[in-house]
Amino acid sequence: MHNFAVAADEHVVVAVVDNSHEFSGTHRVSKSDLVETVPSLEADGGWAMVFSTGADVGHVRRRTAEMASIAQQRVEAIERIVARRNGNS
Repeated sequence: MHNFAVAADEHVVVAVVDNSHEFSGTHRVSKSDLVETVPSLEADGGWAMVFSTGADVGHVRRRTAEMASIAQQRVEAIERIVARRNGNS
C-alpha cells in the first residue's frame, strides 16, 4: 500500500524504505503479526520502521527520509573504505 495506513487499536503502522533508499509505503499490521510480517516487507533489501498509533503521515515520511539518508551515507562511507583498501582513493 503506497498511501498512509492508519493504525487502530492492536495495530501499528510499518513504513518501508526500499533498497534504493526511497520511501515505498506504509502497511497497517496487527501487533500479533508483526514478527511474521516485517521480514516479508524487508524481503527485497529494504528496511521497515514501526510506528505506533498516533503517528501521522508527516512524521512517518520525515523519519523514513531521515533513515534513508543515514543508510545512503553509510553505503557511501563503506564504498570509500573499500576503495581505499583497494588503492583506489
